[in-house]
Amino acid sequence: MAEVGAAPLAIPPVPGKARVRVWDPLVRIFHWTVAGGVIANLTFLRHEEAPHIYVGYAVLAALAIRLGWGFVRADMPASPASCRGRDGCSAISEP
Repeated sequence: MAEVGAAPLAIPPVPGKARVRVWDPLVRIFHWTVAGGVIANLTFLRHEEAPHIYVGYAVLAALAIRLGWGFVRADMPASPASCRGRDGCSAISEP
């Protein structure tokens, strides 16, 4: 049993409600590519000229792919194409 006031480790599924996938695998790969590239460039690749540049190009390529994917996959709630009109993006965050 968890202690009083302790946060749960995971949100249990609600019976009768379908699970909504917001982030597809390509977006998750993009996130970890950028996170890994930034951490690598700011730490152990800081003084290495060539690897630092190549990791920067890889992050830039991941960004270009992600931007393109956001407009191709307009059916995902987290894509830029789902924010149409003045109140389009606010509808995503409403429960």
